[in-house]
Amino acid sequence: MKRTIITCAISCLLVFSLAVETQAEVRVHTRVDGEYEEVTIVPGGPPWNQGVWSGSRIRRGLRRGSSVVLNPLGDRFGDRVPIIVESSRAPHHPWAVWSRFNGNDYDLVYSSWAYAWNRISPVTPDSIEGDDLDPSLTFNREARPLLAWWNRDAEDGHGTVFFSMFHDDGWIQPVQISDDILGGRYPSISIEHGRVLISYESDDGSTQITYQFRGFDPTTITDDIDPQTAISEGEADVLKDPVDKD
Repeated sequence: MKRTIITCAISCLLVFSLAVETQAEVRVHTRVDGEYEEVTIVPGGPPWNQGVWSGSRIRRGLRRGSSVVLNPLGDRFGDRVPIIVESSRAPHHPWAVWSRFNGNDYDLVYSSWAYAWNRISPVTPDSIEGDDLDPSLTFNREARPLLAWWNRDAEDGHGTVFFSMFHDDGWIQPVQISDDILGGRYPSISIEHGRVLISYESDDGSTQITYQFRGFDPTTITDDIDPQTAISEGEADVLKDPVDKD
């Protein structure tokens, strides 16, 4: 009797584990004609090792060549949760950006959908050390991707906010947004009244800062304009004075 009970218990645990593991994925849903409809992020995996990219080893092998499931081996690489935003121009195909562990720290990578997920490619250059985290993505009216994130220094944890823009077939060299003294983390990028705004908090969390690009009109920028020159001028406005946390 004990042997039967133990066998049943183990079988139930295996079934439960597989049922939970089969949930995790980042998947594009299409209509019958193949046109993009929506993208979903479903977390899953066993309770002791939760993930968002892939759950079951069995299904992982079956899905490896799938064009609708993004990065099925991401949990194995230690990839973090992606930010996914639809393009501002029809058919509103999505772009995904996330932090991928390279063996030493996290770098940003991205992929875009065009009737299948494109190859996963780097956003940040290897020259930037430390962890590239918490990307914030938006699109201007011309469907140009604009991206902000922060880098956590590997030695002292100091945060630096960066900005980049997709130009031609890649991301421009990252531009530092935050001040070296206050630092910065957890940015959010938006476009308001034709102006690009990047809001973030100081390293100690006591100050909320907004950086506004001047002379950079995201609705009219063209490929013949040097993006780094166009966005070279800006100002940081302290929206909230430092407060005493005690």
